[in-house]
Amino acid sequence: MKIKVNSDIIKSLTPCKDRLVNYLKHYNELNFDILEFLALDKITTEDKVWVALKLMPKELVAAFALECSSRASAYAAKAYTALSVSDKASYAAKGALSAAYDAPLTASYYAAVAASYAASYAADAAYLAASYATNADRAYAEERELQLKSIAQLIEESK
Repeated sequence: MKIKVNSDIIKSLTPCKDRLVNYLKHYNELNFDILEFLALDKITTEDKVWVALKLMPKELVAAFALECSSRASAYAAKAYTALSVSDKASYAAKGALSAAYDAPLTASYYAAVAASYAASYAADAAYLAASYATNADRAYAEERELQLKSIAQLIEESK
């Protein structure tokens, strides 16, 4: 599967102004396939996930949502084992499970985004619940990197 990314495609997604300005500043005239786009160094991980979920076929978005919700549940379980589940982890896990059930039915971009954020927030909460506040930002960033790898793997496997 060949998913193309260029300035016209990015504009058609109607990103926020900051995202668009950043993309145009660094990559205005360039064309990428989605895997090349995911490897760009001047685009945030958040923005890469956002673009990929907007462009991926619905069945891959649904698969991604399920993966994220599974990780969110695992993070919530770790948080529960370390201490009692924080409100944030509990809320994130519930949101992830809800999104996971919605995603296969609707293959909704929004369900995948909800599951994606839920997994990230649950990872963050798991570390916070275990009194590792200094590692919370790192846990969130590591989860986002895992999400990029998951997206790339799903795309590769669908070729």
